[in-house]
Amino acid sequence: MPPQTPPQTPLGAPKEMPSPLPFCVGKTSGEAYPAATPEELDRHLSAPVPAPKRTPASFSGGKDFAIASGLDPNDLRSAGWGVLFGATVSDAIRDALKPLLDWRAQQAEANYRCFDGSQRCREGQSARLWVAEQNGDFQAADPRDGLPFYLLLVADPAEIPFEFQYDLDLNYAVGRLWFDDAGHFARYARSVVEQEQAAAARRPRRIGLVATRHEYDQATQMLHDLVARPLNEGTAAHPPIGAPAIVDRDCLLGPQATKQALLDMLETGDGAPAILFTGSHGLGLDANDPALIAEQGAMVCADWAGGGHGPITASQILAGRDISAAAQVAGMIHFMFACYGGGCPRYDNFARTSTSPAQIADKPFIASLPQALLAHENGSALAVIAHVERAWAYSFLNEFGQPKIAMFRNILTELANGARVGQAVDGANAYWANHSTRLAELQFQAQNDPDIDAETLGAVWIARDDARNMIVLGDPAVRARV
Repeated sequence: MPPQTPPQTPLGAPKEMPSPLPFCVGKTSGEAYPAATPEELDRHLSAPVPAPKRTPASFSGGKDFAIASGLDPNDLRSAGWGVLFGATVSDAIRDALKPLLDWRAQQAEANYRCFDGSQRCREGQSARLWVAEQNGDFQAADPRDGLPFYLLLVADPAEIPFEFQYDLDLNYAVGRLWFDDAGHFARYARSVVEQEQAAAARRPRRIGLVATRHEYDQATQMLHDLVARPLNEGTAAHPPIGAPAIVDRDCLLGPQATKQALLDMLETGDGAPAILFTGSHGLGLDANDPALIAEQGAMVCADWAGGGHGPITASQILAGRDISAAAQVAGMIHFMFACYGGGCPRYDNFARTSTSPAQIADKPFIASLPQALLAHENGSALAVIAHVERAWAYSFLNEFGQPKIAMFRNILTELANGARVGQAVDGANAYWANHSTRLAELQFQAQNDPDIDAETLGAVWIARDDARNMIVLGDPAVRARV
């Protein structure tokens, strides 16, 4: 079958927005998840959604107005840094993080904050109310008023929900750190401080690009052809990703992106690149699968032969358990595009019906692969950028079916130019805000315009939540040393 790609020219009316296509393969079925059906999209029509308030950011790599005018997002003394602890965080975890907290306090000086005790967010409290209680501002973050721009959440997502993180991240640079073992917090804290204080960088000045491309699989064909190849090869308008800051690119594209090749990239020679982008299907498991926490969101590698070949096997995926002691990931930032790559909510985020959404896990959790990278025994990765829940093709297709990869290009370019990870990904929040504004407009118009159909509303809603659900795991103030 020839590659299936979206139209290269506008389709016309917004009602012709292409069907939402997820990046997930079911473990038991071994089949790629299908595009959302018209019936599924119809269910979004009746549920109102407020548009988040923020000044649109630029994708040009210039100033971003999430932070107050005159402040430098790359200087922690100017932008500020804070930590928000969950209510049940133990003293052992606080002690484990002390090297990182002391280091950030030294860097941010008067604009360092620790939100604990009475300043913690309460159960069920919204991000907006918590920000207001800290004298923060959703128009522009200004640490001089009490709430720093960079905020690290130290909490299980069952305690401080992913939704709190999404909303807070709209105008602040937010990351989350959570492990079940206090020793893993210690590894991460020690590794970040060591890498930032070291005279020389631990990682080579190299960017890694990995993208699968499976036969008869439209989703990965589009991701490979419309995102990975232009990033690697450049276009008439844009140079290859990372130029000129990055010395080299290490690419595994299409059939090259096998599990063993990925492991070799992390383990052999001088180890992982400073910045790694991977694009693939993520593994999806049933809620009652005993391997749910260990395998949900694992990368489905090129070893998968496509649908029709039975259940997915361990040899076809890269999960947290596959990251061995030989991996050299200290100092790496990983941008992972795959369903559930960052984590899994308790309930289906995209089933907006008149009844309760489907429960897909006993509790929300962070995926095993980023946790393994962020707590590696030989030095931790600095951060992982990934999706909670499903990732969709709307991340790189606009409402007319045209490929638009500015968000990917600019996140990677900002990272290559030394931006802190929370600032580098801020364009995704503007993407979410723009989709929310579009959705609110369409819902208002639909009350009086029969030409605004439910399928269009549903598709825009999915595009909006797709952008919303991209998060940073790790300290949002880290940056690649390139």
